[in-house]
Amino acid sequence: MATEPDPHMLRGAGKAARKAEAKLSPRQAPAESLPLPSGSAATVVSTLVLCSVPDQAAVLTEVGRSSNPAAGCCWEHVRSSDPARHAPHPPRDRRGRPQAGRVSPTRRTEE
Repeated sequence: MATEPDPHMLRGAGKAARKAEAKLSPRQAPAESLPLPSGSAATVVSTLVLCSVPDQAAVLTEVGRSSNPAAGCCWEHVRSSDPARHAPHPPRDRRGRPQAGRVSPTRRTEE
């Protein structure tokens, strides 16, 4: 299962899944409330999540609830502890518009 809270990003995820012929259909859902039974997720892949949600602890709690004890996890787009690697501004598309909704690439996520 794939989830995305933002309608615009959800449409893009659906198009990408169809193009890749993936056997999944992304669903609209916030990371704080995943539509999964407890302990059912075998793998968790998180991209552009911890830098964009209002409550990181709630997301991590929900991932723990929905994951089985042997689940593998991949967290992407978290702030580096090295200040030299921090992004100076939010990522932009070719027209200069902010990408991915509420992304904050300089938000502290390592704690």
